[in-house]
Amino acid sequence: MTNDILKGVVAHADGKIAKHKTNILVQCKNSVGVAEHGDHIETIEKELEQIAHYEDLKDVVRKHFSEYTDKITLTE
Repeated sequence: MTNDILKGVVAHADGKIAKHKTNILVQCKNSVGVAEHGDHIETIEKELEQIAHYEDLKDVVRKHFSEYTDKITLTE
């Protein structure tokens, strides 16, 4: 059960990382058409901070709960 829960945490983090990566790509490729984001660099920095947050969560699971998890799943 613990393994499934931790896999869920990692999967959730992976989904959020994918979302924020997509937001960065949209911002970079279509920055002219995004009127509510006047400061493009600040917007991208906020997205990068979110990616770092979720990467940190995954690192904590790997570091502190490796005995409960399938290492192959966590490194994907």
